[in-house]
Amino acid sequence: MKKISIILINYKNSVDTINCIESINTCRDHDLVEIIIVDNASTTQSLADLAQIKNDSSVPVKIIPSEKNLYYWGGAALAISQYSFTDPDSPAWIIIANNDILFQQTDFFSILLSMDAGEYEVVAPKITLKQTGENQNPHLIHPHSIAQKIYYKLYYFHPVTAKVVHGLGRFIRKNIVAEKDQYISAKEMKIYAPHGACIIFSKEYFLQGGYIDNGFTFYGEEISVAEISREIGLSITYIPVLEVLHNEHSSTRSSDWLTSYNRAKKTYRYLRKKYALKT
Repeated sequence: MKKISIILINYKNSVDTINCIESINTCRDHDLVEIIIVDNASTTQSLADLAQIKNDSSVPVKIIPSEKNLYYWGGAALAISQYSFTDPDSPAWIIIANNDILFQQTDFFSILLSMDAGEYEVVAPKITLKQTGENQNPHLIHPHSIAQKIYYKLYYFHPVTAKVVHGLGRFIRKNIVAEKDQYISAKEMKIYAPHGACIIFSKEYFLQGGYIDNGFTFYGEEISVAEISREIGLSITYIPVLEVLHNEHSSTRSSDWLTSYNRAKKTYRYLRKKYALKT
């Protein structure tokens, strides 16, 4: 029985997947870990690449092909559907991560295994951006404030207003809240939403009715996990002693800004309707 399952989504980018798995293999207690790779829009070449990755890994790897591109969270939902969490042999911890995440903290799994899976239903680790050193967690400590709700209404009103309010938001964050965020991100705390690049679920999350919402394509994993957890009374905890490295957007950097904007806008509308968000 493996105690930790790591779910990775591969989409025409086996290099990042190789690097991620190599980092997992260097960690202590990796003999208690299994890896599931969902291969979106599978091809003969992508499956051959992943087969080689599987053969080279000392950590067992399961490959789930998908003819369609299920995107990040849809691929994660497919992997989760393989489990029956009432089975006592199911993993205690499930990590859903971008394939451009690196597990460079050698005692990452040791620390996670020392934690009480019944106490920590959802865990947000420290996610350090490789390019800048910035910590992406906590993603949101509290639900959106009135000012943040106005920001998103303006942002998704039109691409022109989006660029204006985005620039203003970056200025405010850089010059007003950055120092406060640095202090906050140094301590463990309960938060509203984790950053989606790497989220850790205990099996208790699923046993209590939690699930992976695949009703959107991009950028909705943070709020969906936050709202599902809130609805069923589970907590999300930021734990900075657990740290991963993020080579952000290496697999999606080819998307143009307007395409990404329109996808995010569609997800924003879905989340407002699904979770009755007053934004």
